[in-house]
Amino acid sequence: MITLVGFRYSVYVRIARMALHEARLPYRLDEVDPFETTAANPHPFGRVPSLDHDGFMLHETSAITAYAEALSDAGSRPAPAKARARQQQVIAILDNYGYWPLVREVYAAAVFGPATGRPRDDARVLRGLDRAQPVLTALDGIAAEGLCLAGEVSRADQHLAPMLGCLAAAPEGARALARHGALAARFQKLSQRASYRESDPGLPTV
Repeated sequence: MITLVGFRYSVYVRIARMALHEARLPYRLDEVDPFETTAANPHPFGRVPSLDHDGFMLHETSAITAYAEALSDAGSRPAPAKARARQQQVIAILDNYGYWPLVREVYAAAVFGPATGRPRDDARVLRGLDRAQPVLTALDGIAAEGLCLAGEVSRADQHLAPMLGCLAAAPEGARALARHGALAARFQKLSQRASYRESDPGLPTV
């Protein structure tokens, strides 16, 4: 049974509904108003839509549409569809919620700024760490689940490693990452790969 949780007037919910329809997947729509704080909204960031497929929870519109497409191809083989959807979910989490605190706040204020002659901005670092916390928690849960951020390197890993590398370049960021065991272990493996090392742009010499 597929349940789509969302607000019918949301354009993103409409996109998800169209995808389910095109894939010929029956579903039920559960109304949740994202502008009202409610425990009924399963999305970790209070957005819509979310999808529940027999207990498999999925957030982010692009992940849901990818999952619907994969299910229409996979038929009775849902595991590949779930893994592909998780990969897209990781990318969406990083793009929408991770990039700014990990890169533009913690890394820029604690590492890149001082390396280019600007003073360290401790208030900005603390703000970034606070905003990074739910991102790290969500990604750590996905890594522990094992459908994604495990095994063979995927598009999600390629998206993840550079952003976590920025976070970990700051001592406070490295400590925050270390508190998320599955995610930290995955980053440790990715950081040892030639693709990660050889793509390191380095820092300007000051």
